[in-house]
Amino acid sequence: MSDTSDDALVRLVKLASDVLPSAKQVALVDGRHEGISVGRDRSYTPRLRLPSMEVSKHHARIFAIYRKKQYDMPPNVSLTDTGSTHGTFVYRPDTPNPTPMLRSRVHQIPEELFFRLSPEKHASRPFDLQHLDVIRFGVQSNVFEVHMHGSAWASCSACQLSPDGANEISLAPQTRNAAQDASTKVPAGPQQARKTQSEKRKAHHATKQHLRELKKVYLKPVAHGPASVDERPLYRDRASARRDLHPDVPPPVPRVGPSELRTESLVSAEPAPLDASNVGYQLLAKMAEGAEHIPRQDPIAPRVGAQRAGLGSGALVEPTERLSYQAHARASTQQRYDAL
Repeated sequence: MSDTSDDALVRLVKLASDVLPSAKQVALVDGRHEGISVGRDRSYTPRLRLPSMEVSKHHARIFAIYRKKQYDMPPNVSLTDTGSTHGTFVYRPDTPNPTPMLRSRVHQIPEELFFRLSPEKHASRPFDLQHLDVIRFGVQSNVFEVHMHGSAWASCSACQLSPDGANEISLAPQTRNAAQDASTKVPAGPQQARKTQSEKRKAHHATKQHLRELKKVYLKPVAHGPASVDERPLYRDRASARRDLHPDVPPPVPRVGPSELRTESLVSAEPAPLDASNVGYQLLAKMAEGAEHIPRQDPIAPRVGAQRAGLGSGALVEPTERLSYQAHARASTQQRYDAL
């Protein structure tokens, strides 16, 4: 949009709404608003606020797109769904010269004639609006009709504003109670400001204290460590309680499985000696017979060559010389000296 454009781009005429006041009928989107958003919450940007559960926090957006290099021509007004849950729907009359929709006939439009811009929680492409298009935000409650007459002040009987502007739906940015505070707010002095902060702290402390009391009443304490000996549940002998309750019933006979019977018989029986028919006995006997024919040898003595030298030493010595390490070092040093 151009910065100096004050042309009335589109007027939204309310056909049905369960959240807007009945006196508010027309929303004027002009050059002051470089596009408006539609949502449930307040916003710091121009917004058509519809505080309904059918409307998402960021539901849709209406904006103008000027044609390339044709700023003297009226722009295209587009509508896009910004990922709402319950959708944005458009109904376009198929008659050549449609007339403004009557509020009493809004709910008579068949559902299949509404076109949904995008699936649930998916943003849509810009949809170019035309004169007398019907827009529905959500399931059925908030319905508006698009009026575009081409000039700033051109209007019809359905979309014209009252002289006092009482029927205009405000699109101005809204903060928390901004409209009411602007007319009733009195500049607060330092003392009043300190008092307000003190009251806020007291209210916050009272809220936390009330929450702690509710937790004590309705919530049981959670043990983060092992329970103490006194807090542990006492052991209850259910078998003894059952015998006291039914003293005439004999105690059950313990069941003994085949494995237990086999274990008891093996433990209680005397170990029988192995005879020649046992395979293990035969293997041990063969090993004993072969051991008699194995020749016996003395331990292998290490043999060291006298003419071979290792790392960092001279000729190796025979183990029979029994020289000490110091004597061997002196002898090798003497041999190197004699060689020189």
